[in-house]
Amino acid sequence: MRRYQLHIYPMRIQIVWFTDSPSDAQTPDLDNIAKPFLDGLIGLIITEDRLFHEVHLRKVELNHQFEPEPDLVFDAKARSLTEFVYVRVEPLEWDLPTRLGRVARR
Repeated sequence: MRRYQLHIYPMRIQIVWFTDSPSDAQTPDLDNIAKPFLDGLIGLIITEDRLFHEVHLRKVELNHQFEPEPDLVFDAKARSLTEFVYVRVEPLEWDLPTRLGRVARR
């Protein structure tokens, strides 16, 4: 049974990889981290990964203060995790004003 609504319109995804050593040369590149998450959401909450029109990727140190979900960082530290990934998916809102839109109207 599906627990989430299957979306068919443009979406935005934010992927934040928390790690205890973000500068380590042995850690994977961000683009290599993102692809499995994008593909893994197909059939779960999106019909195909081309629906992601905006992708935000970030790699930060585990001690980084994460404003949207500070309890996640606290919980990870409490469980002695050395890394975890935060993923947020939401509809892409086209009606938000952008700098480009303001310049085009001049």
